[in-house]
Amino acid sequence: MKLRQTNSVTVAAAKASIGRTTAFRLAKNPRLPSQKTKARGRRRPDPLAKIFDAEIVPLLRAAPGIRAVHGEEQEVILRQIHEPGLLGLSDFTDMTALGITIAGQPLDHLL
Repeated sequence: MKLRQTNSVTVAAAKASIGRTTAFRLAKNPRLPSQKTKARGRRRPDPLAKIFDAEIVPLLRAAPGIRAVHGEEQEVILRQIHEPGLLGLSDFTDMTALGITIAGQPLDHLL
């Protein structure tokens, strides 16, 4: 909010690392989501409600490619491949020139 007091909405959004459209939306209505009224429900009845359980769910269970919600549980495997040297850190910055102290004692460290 402080950025918006001294900058335009576009500049404040860039400094806060949010999208410009989000910044305009927040400037228009700054209330928190918990303070806003709840969205209303359906305005018309669901046309598939009568046949969903009887016809559509069996189709979803039978088709292995599209049964993300219906069907037996799937095992989730997130494979991680670590290639040597690709993401390793080997450059250190000497931070002693900044004069960082802890409890009055100088701290010699590398960042």
